[in-house]
Amino acid sequence: MRETVIDRLEEVVAELAKLDPHELPDAVKLEWTQRTFRAQRRLDGFTTATIQAADASDATTSECGRSTRAWLVEDQLLSPHDASARLRVARSSVARPAITETLRNGEISLDHAKIIVGFLPKLTDHDTRDHAEKELVDAAKYSDPAMLARSLRELTERLCLNETAEERRARMYASRWLTLSDTIDQMVAVSGMLDRTSATILRKALYPLALKAGEHDDRTPKQRQADALTELARLAMNRGELPDTAGEPTQVTVTTDLAGLIRQMLAGETSAATLDGTPITANTARMFACDAGIIPAVMGGTSEILDLGRSTRTWSRAQRKAAKLRAKGHCESPGCQASIDRCDLHHENHWAHGGRSDLSNAIYLCSYHHWLVHHTNWEIARTRDGTVEIRRT
Repeated sequence: MRETVIDRLEEVVAELAKLDPHELPDAVKLEWTQRTFRAQRRLDGFTTATIQAADASDATTSECGRSTRAWLVEDQLLSPHDASARLRVARSSVARPAITETLRNGEISLDHAKIIVGFLPKLTDHDTRDHAEKELVDAAKYSDPAMLARSLRELTERLCLNETAEERRARMYASRWLTLSDTIDQMVAVSGMLDRTSATILRKALYPLALKAGEHDDRTPKQRQADALTELARLAMNRGELPDTAGEPTQVTVTTDLAGLIRQMLAGETSAATLDGTPITANTARMFACDAGIIPAVMGGTSEILDLGRSTRTWSRAQRKAAKLRAKGHCESPGCQASIDRCDLHHENHWAHGGRSDLSNAIYLCSYHHWLVHHTNWEIARTRDGTVEIRRT
C-alpha cells in the first residue's frame, strides 16, 4: 500500500512533466499553477514529517552511517543552510504540531514555517510561545514570508513592552548571526543578521570602499558592496592588526610551482595554484604575485634599493614611498580616487613575462582595477610623459 502511494505520486508527476503548459488556455494556466503551488506546499509538509520520523529513529545512521543533516546535504544535495533549516522545522513538529499540520494542509509554505520555527525559541515563556505561534501561523496564511517577517518584528515589540531600551538593545544584539556556505556552483553564500549599531558601523566602513572606481567601473551597486566587504578584510590583514592564528599573522597563502606557473601563463593554460587550498586561475595567482618577495639590485641615492631586477617580484620600502608620491595618494587608473592604502603595486610588464621590479614598471592600482587588468581584456600602461592610460586590448 505504502509503495503504491509513492509510485502513483511519481507517475502523476511524470505525466505532468510531459505536458506543454503553452497549450493550455490562459485561465487553466493560472488555475494549474495555483493548484501546483498548493500541492508543492503539502508535499513539503509531508517531507518535513518524514524527515522528523527518520531523524527520531536515527534511520540515516542505521542505513547510511551519517547524521540526518549530513544525509540531507550529501545525498539529497541540499545546501547546509537549507538542510539545517528544514531539520529545525522537522524537529519542532513534536512540540509544535500546528505548524507542520498547517504546512501539510498547504495553507503555509516551508519558508513561512522556517521563519516561525526560527523565532519561537527566542521567547522564554511557554504561554507566550503558544500565543505567538497561533498569531504567526494565522498571519502566514495571508502574507508572503517577507510580510510575515515584518509582522514578526511588530509582534516582538508588542511582546516586549516592559523591557528597557538597554534590554531591547541586548536582545537584538544577541540575535546577531553570520554564515558563509559553499554552494554547488563553487560560490559562497553569505547571509546573516546584525543589530542596528553593528550594521551602522559596517555600512560606514563599506561606503567609501563601494564607490565607483572611475568612469570605466561598470560594476552594479551590489557587486561593489561585495567587493567592498572583501577589500575591508584585505585592508585589515595587510595592516597586520588582526590577532595571530597559532602564533602566525592572519594571512592567506598562494601555493603553486613557480616554473609551472610561468609556463602555464605563457601558454595561456589554467594554473594548479591554490589560495589556502581553494583552486585559483593563473591570472589570479599572477595578481597576488604582484606584491610579494625581495632581492637587492640597483641602489637609490640613499643606498636604498629602487630596482630589484628579475631576481624577485617584491617592491622595497623605498620603491613604495617613491611610487606613492608619484601616484599622489590614490589609485593611478584615470578617474579613480581610491586611497593608496587600498592599492597594490602592480607590475605593468609582469615579472613572469620578463618585467622587472623597477620603479618605472610599477603602477599603484586599487583592488578593482588590479583585478580588471589581470582578468579581463583591459590593460593599463604608463605613457612617456608619465601619465597612466587604461584601454581595452
